Amino acid sequence: MSGKNYLLDTNIVIGLFANESSIIEKIKTQPSSIFIPSIFLGELFYGAEQSTMKSQLKAKGTPIPENDIWIGALAHQHGLTLVTRDKHFNSIETLQIENW
Repeated sequence: MSGKNYLLDTNIVIGLFANESSIIEKIKTQPSSIFIPSIFLGELFYGAEQSTMKSQLKAKGTPIPENDIWIGALAHQHGLTLVTRDKHFNSIETLQIENW
């Protein structure tokens, strides 16, 4: 395909879900490839289902790195036991954790 290739940020995908006409029109008229980053799924899940995880950690005075929040959210979402040596995951009460 000719033209630019696009990677849509989360706010654009959410606008697409909301049927924003300007976004839909751009997608229809662009002779390009459009991609959605996999991290969008983490952001969507976090925003829709786990919006309290980060705020609870901050309120408890135990914030953890952003990428580790995503890892914890994925483990929680899929009911997986997280294998880690990082102690800060213990701050996420809903996680099943093992140290290998």
